[in-house]
Amino acid sequence: MEIFENATLREASVGLEQYATLPRLAVVGLVFCLTFLLWRPQASSQPPSLQEAIPLVSNTYLFMTNKEAFIRKAADFVRGRFDIVQFRLGLKKIYLVTGEKNVQALMKSTPGLRAETGVETLLESVWAMPKEEVQHWRLDKTGRGKTPLPGTEGLPDDRRFWYISHQIYDNYLTAKKYADNYTLKFYDIFEKHLDSMPVSSEWSTFGVYDWVRHQMAECALMSVMGTHIIDMNPGFLDALWDTDRVTPDLVAGFPRWMQPGPYDIRDKFYAMARKWVETSMAQFDFDGPDQDVDWEPLFGARVTREQAKWMSQNHCGETLGGFFGTFAAGVVANSVPAATWALMELLKDPELYQEVRAEVQTAVVTDPETGKRSMNVPKLLTLPLLQSVYVETMRLHVSYSIFRAVTQPVTIGGYQIEEGAAVLATTCIAHVDDAAWNAQGTHPASQFWGARHIKFVEEVDEKGNKATVPKFAMAARPSSFFPYGGGQSICPGRHVAKQHLLMMLALLLARFEIEMIEWVNGDGSKSDREPEHVSAYVGVLAMPPDRDMKARWRKMW
Repeated sequence: MEIFENATLREASVGLEQYATLPRLAVVGLVFCLTFLLWRPQASSQPPSLQEAIPLVSNTYLFMTNKEAFIRKAADFVRGRFDIVQFRLGLKKIYLVTGEKNVQALMKSTPGLRAETGVETLLESVWAMPKEEVQHWRLDKTGRGKTPLPGTEGLPDDRRFWYISHQIYDNYLTAKKYADNYTLKFYDIFEKHLDSMPVSSEWSTFGVYDWVRHQMAECALMSVMGTHIIDMNPGFLDALWDTDRVTPDLVAGFPRWMQPGPYDIRDKFYAMARKWVETSMAQFDFDGPDQDVDWEPLFGARVTREQAKWMSQNHCGETLGGFFGTFAAGVVANSVPAATWALMELLKDPELYQEVRAEVQTAVVTDPETGKRSMNVPKLLTLPLLQSVYVETMRLHVSYSIFRAVTQPVTIGGYQIEEGAAVLATTCIAHVDDAAWNAQGTHPASQFWGARHIKFVEEVDEKGNKATVPKFAMAARPSSFFPYGGGQSICPGRHVAKQHLLMMLALLLARFEIEMIEWVNGDGSKSDREPEHVSAYVGVLAMPPDRDMKARWRKMW
């Protein structure tokens, strides 16, 4: 949910692409002409530079045409040799940092490092925010902390847009009370949805990705944004996925006259979102008995209602459609691909599938009077192997970059980073570092291993019997694992996203018997290979598969 990085949707790639939004030929021509005027050899006190055939041109062009290849090139250059490397995108200097201490520096509230800069470039192209509203957010340099950053104390409290929005998420989404309530609501909606499905005890086939992106997505949306948004907008999910598909184009920032299609798709979806917000605002009694309830059908979760109320009070009406359109995308556009990969990883490995399925069964409870079966939700959320599979999924199928703009000179890894530059750390390096994830040398970090985060410990039960039991234990330090970002801009919905994914897997594995049949292309024909990541999402967050898995299932209860 990763998406739940609503205020910072796709911050990772924007941090770089904000410097590469002109037409490609124009950029290439510009930097080519300036190369010999501006290029100077790097000072020895600076970290090594990422090599390029034509200074100021080659890396920029590679990034603009093949971001995946660019990140791979940078990763190969630093791996095992450097902690920091510098390069330019056009005339902008970027520092790519690796290593736990350097990554931690980006996660801290370090003076001189600002997370909001990358988001500001999205306000018009992705949020569809009018210029006058954009100005409100750009004038706010106070940060997301309770205390304004030094030198910004003069801004009135009600104009601290980043802080107020952050607090709404922190109070009503990240807080354990609300995260747990939204999880239980998802469980209730998803369980009823499974009960109503036309799947019997006889085998039937389905597409894994197609099913998750529609069935799970609808339940997740309703658990966070209410049932009203789906009821009043036929085709809302299809419009959401259409917009998600063109979001990388919007992030790139090309003007509407160059690519009208993505903007038209975006506007159609945002019109649906705005219609829902305005209708819900008109119907909900903010002074009535439901003003403090955790969930109600119009807005869904309280966090959604509080955001809508605050934005309406602060004259952000023109932005409501774009904001809540990206909010909806944040609910599902990242958790759905991650959940899909997790289920695919299990089904293609029958042994792992059976092990996780057996573990999930330990969380099934039966009512002694009615015989009705259900899940012990607190227990299933702590199952060790299920959690290990979750971490492996996020580690290998999420591509995220922490981006910070340098607003005053800072020192990282022994190097002084000058004002005006940018610093980033990427999971493309940290998440596949063998030194961090394969300390025993048994399973390469580049490979999915479901039990990577399991340790066996000896315990003594209440009767004094000793037993060796599995425990979940992250195989690397937290600073080597940041699929949700880090610092104050970390995804506020990370707990809800994790619980949605674990719950979906647990309920499917407990209630159905599922078997993989084959890999299929988008048209349903048999594929000659396994799915790969859709490269356009590299650096964005969860990367969707470029094809589907055909499977069969039958209902067990």
